[in-house]
Amino acid sequence: MKIPISEARQKLPLLVRRLQKHPGDAYEITVRNEVVARLTAAVVVEPGLAATSLLKLGDHWEDSPDTLPLLHGAVSEHKSAYLYGESVAKKKVAPKPRGQRVPRHAPPSRRTR
Repeated sequence: MKIPISEARQKLPLLVRRLQKHPGDAYEITVRNEVVARLTAAVVVEPGLAATSLLKLGDHWEDSPDTLPLLHGAVSEHKSAYLYGESVAKKKVAPKPRGQRVPRHAPPSRRTR
């Protein structure tokens, strides 16, 4: 159901009560007849679902270590492979040369007359 933003502001408590009774409903809030937001009921997730999913995933990796060869070692060492895949990670790029480090707030130089 589409509702103008001015009406949504006025009827927000009523809309929240309706969503509690009917969680499947949704309200689209419009500004100048353009939908800018959607008001829906909160999704209720059972406690511990994320932890359980991670444990199952860890059990899967222990059973077949060949599926994730980069699992050993620090993630930061293999960040490119984790983010972009192994084909990108295998391309080695020479590190940029680093110049002499300059202090952030260098003291003013002394001039002699």
